Amino acid sequence: MLLSKPEAVLVVALVIHMIGAVYGSSAASDQLALLEIKSKITLDPQGALTSWNDSLPFCQWRGVTCGRRHQRVTMLDLRDSGLVGSLSPYIGNMSFLGYIFLYNNTLHGSIPPEISRLYRLQVLSLSKNSFTGKSQPTCQAGQNLRSLAYDLISYPGKFQILSRL
Repeated sequence: MLLSKPEAVLVVALVIHMIGAVYGSSAASDQLALLEIKSKITLDPQGALTSWNDSLPFCQWRGVTCGRRHQRVTMLDLRDSGLVGSLSPYIGNMSFLGYIFLYNNTLHGSIPPEISRLYRLQVLSLSKNSFTGKSQPTCQAGQNLRSLAYDLISYPGKFQILSRL
């Protein structure tokens, strides 16, 4: 079936619109995930998250690095920030995230199993926190993960990711 010229233009415009919507919503989902992460922080004594608001694009927020070709979060670096709270499961929604540095804070609760969705993850640094839990996170990131650091006060399970390192 051949399309007439106006129909072909309409189809191309629709495809371009859909691609834009997918990429736009993906960047927006990263921003929403970051705001959900912020919402789980109960104390921020050093003001590490004060820039995490609408006054700046999220790729300019402290501790957030985005890719050059797209506005997607590739690194979250909030090490040594004195943060108190838990780690939001929304962290697993940032599909371009390759590096997570959250060590030397006072994060507690379970390590969200949603981290297992981060197949681009290369470094996961969670040590010097107070994570506990009973879940057993598995990780599709195992083939890319180069570094894993964590201290667990009470974590009876095991990280299945370790078998792939």
